[in-house]
Amino acid sequence: MPAAPALTPLAADYMEQQASGLLSGAVMLDPAFSVHRHAVMPPAGLAWLKTVPMTEPVAAAVHALAGDGGDRFSFLSQEERVMALAASTAARLIALYEPTEALQRLHKVREVVSRP
Repeated sequence: MPAAPALTPLAADYMEQQASGLLSGAVMLDPAFSVHRHAVMPPAGLAWLKTVPMTEPVAAAVHALAGDGGDRFSFLSQEERVMALAASTAARLIALYEPTEALQRLHKVREVVSRP
């Protein structure tokens, strides 16, 4: 199987921007969200994260985001940042919805963003 082609810098930047926006949207979906306090990830999302294999740098960034500490990205590659944002988004959605419904919602988002 041939390797996947490398993303252009513009495509990689777009992917990171989209992943960041998805995480912001997932945070704001939480009924307990308030701009007046940290957006700490609910326990169900933290429990799900324990089942996801991640490299140590990505895991550190994801756990910082779970506690609403966002300044752990400077040492990550762009690919690792996208992975951390995506894992954080999935965990927050799973904390809000049953895993099956969260997966359905993620598929709908994927369909929309993958349209030309």
